[in-house]
Parts: sequence; structure tokens; C-alpha cells
Amino acid sequence: MILVQITDTHIALDERGRQRLRDLEACVAGINGLVPAADAVIHTGDIAHNGAAGEYDRAAEILGALAVPLFVTAGNRDNRARLRRAFSPLCGLERDAGFVHYERTLPGLRLIALDSTSDRSNKGAFCAARLAWLRARLAGDASLPVVLFAHHAPIHVTSARDPIQYEQMRTVSDFARIMRRHTHIAALFCGHSHRSARGAIAGVPVSTAPSTAANLRQGEERMIHPRGPLCQIHTLGPDGRFRTETRAMASQPHRRNAV
Repeated sequence: MILVQITDTHIALDERGRQRLRDLEACVAGINGLVPAADAVIHTGDIAHNGAAGEYDRAAEILGALAVPLFVTAGNRDNRARLRRAFSPLCGLERDAGFVHYERTLPGLRLIALDSTSDRSNKGAFCAARLAWLRARLAGDASLPVVLFAHHAPIHVTSARDPIQYEQMRTVSDFARIMRRHTHIAALFCGHSHRSARGAIAGVPVSTAPSTAANLRQGEERMIHPRGPLCQIHTLGPDGRFRTETRAMASQPHRRNAV
């Protein structure tokens, strides 16, 4: 099982957004050319920069060229309603639901999207309703490993200007209490920090991915990969653990020959 993670694309339709669009196009082309092929792509939020309908339409147009299933969740920059409308055809999202959380079953894996966004700040939050929803999902079929993905990571991202990603640490404790009861959770993949970071919560590996957009990248990847899009490739091994590689894609989209 190979999952490709992209994140924090911050699509905008102004001058600053032109390179982000090119980076996303190149990333999609690179993902389609992976050998071995990916099984699915997850986007861990901040799809759009301003939450405008046109930004989501353009992002969905580019991501619609993926040759494998796509699953998205919301970041603090995203407008839930507009995200749902634009990505309903691609991801099977309910157009009029509230939080952007859902589950999907892939061959040999359950995938659970979590909505960690707050209406009060750019930090993360899990209200009682969202925690109850997650608790119910995890209480289901435990025969398959589960991957969770969300925008905000419930770990300290020590290299970030603000290492704490959540409004309240009690939220992280409540989340950890749920995670601790379920040994079939293989990983939690996150975005938001625009850089790579790793940690664990309740024994579950947690990681963040660098921004796919080069002009928003932070951390060591900003120096190592100053140009061109990045993604993370998560490969599930026979031991039930994911191996993660940060992969640089071509700076320009690949063009296929016409047939």
C-alpha cells in the first residue's frame, strides 16, 4: 500500500499563486508517473489560500488529473462549504455536511479523514462532536490497519515558530485517550507546519509533511529543496509500519505525447 501525501498548496489566483499552480500541476504529473504506482493521494488541508470558490475550482481541476483516488480534508485556510462543493465529485464528499471528516476503505487499509480546524484561530481543535465521531469510527472493524489524516499535528513541532499546533492541550489529551484504546491505528499524517516533523501520540506515529508549494516551504526542506514541488510517499510494510520518503517532483509538469 502506497499513499502519497500533498499538503498546504494554498492555491491562489493572484500573481503570488502562479507558481503554486505550476507546482501542483508538476506534482500531479509526477505522482501519475510513480513506479510502483500509488494507491491513493491524501491532501492534508489548506488547499486554498483565501477560501474562494475559484481557488477550489482550479485546485479540483488540477487534482482531477490524478490517476488514483484522491482524499482531502480541511485546513485552517479552507472554507468547508466551498471545499465540499468543489471536491464532492472527486472525493465523494457530502455537499451539505458540516465537518470535513469521513472514512473510506481501500484494499487492506481503512482511511479516516479528520477535520481539526477551529472557527476561532488558525490552530487545531477537536470538539466533543468530532471526538465522538472518531470514537465511533474506531470502534468499528479492527481487522484492517487504520490511517488517520488531519491538518494539525497533535505533537510539538519543535522547529516551528509556534511548536504547539492546538488551541488547548486538553484537546490533545482527549485525542490521545481515544487513540490509546485502538492498537490497529498505523499512522496519523498531518500538514499545517509547512515542514517535516515526526513524533508520536499514544504510541501512534505522527508526521507532518512540507508544503507542496515551494514558495511556502519551511524548515530544512526550504534549504534543501528551494524550488519545485514536494510530496511525501508513505509505504506500508509487511510489519504494519509506514516508511516515509520526501520526494521532489519536476519543477515543470511532464507533457505526454499525443496518441
